Amino acid sequence: MKITEELCVRIRQRYLLVLMSMIGLMLTTLNSLTFSLLLGKLMYKKRDRRWDEIVCPPVVTLDHHPTGYEEFDWGKEMQLYIIAAWSVGYVMGRFPSGLLANKLGGKSLYGYSVFITGVCALLTPLCARSSPYIIMANRVCSGIFASALYPCLAWFAAHWFPRREMGFMISLTLAGFPLGCMVTFPFSHKMYKICNKWASVYYAMGGMTTVWAYLWQAYIWDDPFIHPYISRGELEFLTDEIYMYAYDTELQPGWKWPWKSILTSRALFTLAVAEIGYSWIRNFATIVLPNLYFPDIHNHDFINNQTLGMLVYAMMALALLAAGVTRDKLISNRRFNATNIIKTYYGTGCVLSSICLLFLIYSKCNLTTVFIWYIAAMIFIGIGYSAWIDACVALAPNFAPTNIAITGVFGNVGMPLQVLIESHLSSNGSLEDWKLLTYINAAFALFPMVVFLKYGTCNIQRWNAPIQKTWHAIDYEKPEGEKSKKPGTNQDLGDVKEAEKPVQEMQKRNDNLATPSSQTRTVEIQARRSSELINKSEIQI
Repeated sequence: MKITEELCVRIRQRYLLVLMSMIGLMLTTLNSLTFSLLLGKLMYKKRDRRWDEIVCPPVVTLDHHPTGYEEFDWGKEMQLYIIAAWSVGYVMGRFPSGLLANKLGGKSLYGYSVFITGVCALLTPLCARSSPYIIMANRVCSGIFASALYPCLAWFAAHWFPRREMGFMISLTLAGFPLGCMVTFPFSHKMYKICNKWASVYYAMGGMTTVWAYLWQAYIWDDPFIHPYISRGELEFLTDEIYMYAYDTELQPGWKWPWKSILTSRALFTLAVAEIGYSWIRNFATIVLPNLYFPDIHNHDFINNQTLGMLVYAMMALALLAAGVTRDKLISNRRFNATNIIKTYYGTGCVLSSICLLFLIYSKCNLTTVFIWYIAAMIFIGIGYSAWIDACVALAPNFAPTNIAITGVFGNVGMPLQVLIESHLSSNGSLEDWKLLTYINAAFALFPMVVFLKYGTCNIQRWNAPIQKTWHAIDYEKPEGEKSKKPGTNQDLGDVKEAEKPVQEMQKRNDNLATPSSQTRTVEIQARRSSELINKSEIQI
C-alpha cells in the first residue's frame, strides 16, 4: 500500500482523473451498445427482403444464416422499442442527475453510475430470457444512470481542468465515447466466438466495470484540496489556473440555486437551442443511418462490420482530440476567445456534417463514395463534440452540472422519438424517402445553429457567484444621529460593482496568472475544506 501511495504522489492527479473518466465513459458505451450489436444474431427471424426490393445490389450477400445462438423471436417493432428504451432512461435522468452532481460533487455519482450500468449489463442475459418488457426496463435503468456521466464531467472540468489545458482534457475525456464504440465491435464479436455464449460478453463487461469502480473510489477525489496524494506544485498551479480558486468565487455552504437568473439567461437559452440542433444531426448520423439506412438501402450490415466501424470512430476520436489541442493553443495565443471557438466548433459540427450527409444520400449506390462522405460527416461531428461541456463551464463554473442538465434535456428529449419516427418514415426503404429525411434533419440542425451563432455568448455570467444575503445585529446603543444597518437592505447585500469585479477580471485575464498570493490562497482553501469535512463528520455523529 505504501508503494502505491508513493506512486500516486508522483502522478499528476488531474491526468489520472481524465484517464479514469475516459475509461468509465468507454465502459458505459460498451454496456449500452453491445445489446444492439448482438440483437440481430439472437433473433430467430430477420426481416426478409426480396432482391427486387433492395435499392442497391449488395457487394457481398449478407443473407441471414442460423448461428445456433438464436433465442428470441421479437419482431422489428419490439426490437426498436428495446433499443429506444435506453434513450428514454437517458432523457429521464438528465435533469435530476445534473442537480445531484452540482449538490453532491462528481466523484461518487460518476462512480456509482458507471458501476450500476455494469450491474445492468450483468443482468442483461437473465432479463432478456425472462421477457422483452423486463429487458426494456433494464435498459431504461441503465440509461438513467448513464445520464449522470456528462454532468459529473462538467463538475470535474470546473474543479480540476486548468484554463490552458481545458480543451485537451475535455476532448480526451469525451474520447471515451468514440473509443468505446470502436472497441465494441471487436470486443463483442471476439468474446462471442471464443466463449461460444453471447451471455459471456456481459459477464466480462460487468467484471471490468467492477474493477474500474474499485480503483475509481480509491484514487479519485472531488476537488484538488481534499486529495491526499496531490503534490504541492500541482495544487498551487490549479489554484492559479482555475477560475473559482483564483478569484475565490466558490459557492459557500448553504448556497441556493439562482433559478430565476438561470432560467431567464439568454446565454443559457441560446446554448440549449444549439444543443438541440447538434444532438439531432449527431443522433441521425450515429444511430439512424447505421441501423436503418445501410441495411435498407445497401443491404450492408454496418454496425457488425468491425473494420469500417473502427475506422469511422477512430477518425471521430482523432478529430475530437485535434479540436481540443487547437482550442488550447488559440486561447493561449489570445487570438480567439472562448465564445468564438465554441461557435466555430458548433457550427462545424452542424453545418459541415449536414452537407456531408446530403452528399452521402446523393451518392446513391456507390458504396465507396457513401462511406467517404459518412467518415467526413463523423469527423465534423467529432470537432463539435466537446463544445457543449466547454460552453457550460465557461458560462458558470459553479453551476456547470446544472447547465448540462438544462441544455441536455432540450438536446436529448427528441432522441427516442427521432429513432421511432424516422424508422416509420423510412419503412418503404426508398432513396427518395431518405433524401427527404436528410433534408429534414439538416433543417433541424441548421436553424438552431443560426440562432446560436447570432445571439449566443459564452462569457461568464453574473449568476455564477450569487450574492450572499448577510444579517447583522442592530446596535440600539448608537448615537442618535448615526444610522445603523438594517437587515435585508442593499448595504447588507454588498456593492453590485464589487460582485461584478470577478466577471470583469475574467475577461482581462492573461497567461501570467501566477501571483505572490497563490500559496496563501491554497492554504486558505485547504483550511476551509478541512473545516467543512469536520462539520460534516460532527453532523453525522
